[in-house]
Amino acid sequence: MHTITREIQAKIDATAEMLPVILSNTHEKHKKTGTQIIEEDNIHEIGGKPIDPEKFYVMKYPVQLYHNHRRRLRKAFMASGYAGVQQYVMHVHSITQENK
Repeated sequence: MHTITREIQAKIDATAEMLPVILSNTHEKHKKTGTQIIEEDNIHEIGGKPIDPEKFYVMKYPVQLYHNHRRRLRKAFMASGYAGVQQYVMHVHSITQENK
C-alpha cells in the first residue's frame, strides 16, 4: 500500500480536474409501501400478484451516477502507485473513445 502525501494529493486533484465527466447507469433500491407504488408508479401487480397496500416492497429505480475521479485516482494510487493512476487515466480514455 502506498502513502499519499500532500504533494501527491495535489497531483491527484489536478489530474482529476482534467478528466472528462463520466456517467454510469445503475439502480437504487427504494423501500415503498404498496399504497405508494400504486399511487406514484401506477403499478398494480408485481410478479403477477396484486400489490398489498399495507406491505412494504423493495423497488429498483434506474439512476445515473457521476464518476468521482478524485476518489478513484486516490484508490488506484493506494493500490498500485503511479502505475495505478496511469491505468485509471487510460481506462477513462478508453471509455471516452468508446462513446464517440
